[in-house]
Amino acid sequence: MTRRHLSRRETVAVFDAAGGVCRICAQAITAGQRWHVDHIKPLWLGGADELANMAPLHDRCHMSKTAIEARDRAKGNRVRQKHLGIPKRKARPLPGTIASGWRHRMSGKWERR
Repeated sequence: MTRRHLSRRETVAVFDAAGGVCRICAQAITAGQRWHVDHIKPLWLGGADELANMAPLHDRCHMSKTAIEARDRAKGNRVRQKHLGIPKRKARPLPGTIASGWRHRMSGKWERR
């Protein structure tokens, strides 16, 4: 789903609907403070991309909320992939180990095993 970009009028409407108060910390957003428009129910959880589902957040509040949501979304993806039987992606072996198939000589040259 693509996110729509809000016009200035829509951004002001979201701010005014919340009374200029951050939804996370419940403190007023004053002039000069950085703030973001955030989805109350995230899009990845089925939230609508409408003004009724948006609220203003301080910059720092938004960053902490996004970090928590990213962790939850990643775990949900891992659980879903495990349930569907999708194998885990194996990490690339470190260069110079037996598994990599490359050997690093003391002369500084790399060669295949």
